[in-house]
Amino acid sequence: HDFGSGTGSVVVTREGGRVAELRCGEDGPNLLYEGEAPVAGGDRLWPAPEVEVFYDEAGRWRVPREVDPGSWTMEMDGPVASLEQSAVGMRMSRRVRALDRPPLQTSMPWAGYEVADAVSGAAGRSAWHLVMLPTPQDIYVRAHGDPVAYYAPIPALREGWLSTGTTGDRWKLGFAPPGDGRVLLAAMGRDDPGPLVVLASQADPSGTYVDVPPTGGPATAVQVFEAVEYPFCEIEHHAPLETGETRAVVAAVWGSREDRLDWLSRLPP
Repeated sequence: HDFGSGTGSVVVTREGGRVAELRCGEDGPNLLYEGEAPVAGGDRLWPAPEVEVFYDEAGRWRVPREVDPGSWTMEMDGPVASLEQSAVGMRMSRRVRALDRPPLQTSMPWAGYEVADAVSGAAGRSAWHLVMLPTPQDIYVRAHGDPVAYYAPIPALREGWLSTGTTGDRWKLGFAPPGDGRVLLAAMGRDDPGPLVVLASQADPSGTYVDVPPTGGPATAVQVFEAVEYPFCEIEHHAPLETGETRAVVAAVWGSREDRLDWLSRLPP
């Protein structure tokens, strides 16, 4: 289903329960990674922890087909799409609403959506919200403390910024939530003019998070990932075990690098 938002559009599809497209203008590019089988792109909900759901008995990573693409249903109510499915012993639900105003006023072309995700019915699991984006990107993370390496080698992190395409290998970093719980992730395309995609959410600093590195270590709530065999990266966040629910605003603008950086700097913390 195609929703109008701002000067652009948001497309939600039942297949995979995904937000498949985010465009700042009618003729603009899709800012989400589109992908193809076996790696479809977009904004999606998976269950955490990854080590329990996505690794088989031989230690190989794979996506259970009952999780994704799954068997989602979708109901429409004005600017809202409600998606549900049952998979791997749990109920998964998403509620996506197209934005009618940006998170911060701008004269740049823009579009966006709110998304509420939840999983329930399986002990020790929670919602994992991922947004897939084409590389290369410069990524900003507002989180807390030193990063946790899920997959090494990890790129250099400077004042919250890191860049894809620098290590020659896939990598994944995890972070604790900021003390105020206000998470902000951003992906800056390198073309000028070009796109900026932001994800803003809340992550309870006192919550229990369950997504641990495959080789062990502390669980984190905020994560950034880059693939190598496919040209995409991800900005991700997790629900605390206490609720199993995440809420986020995902919005994009298109403009000069200077204007995008200025808009990002003025977003509410």
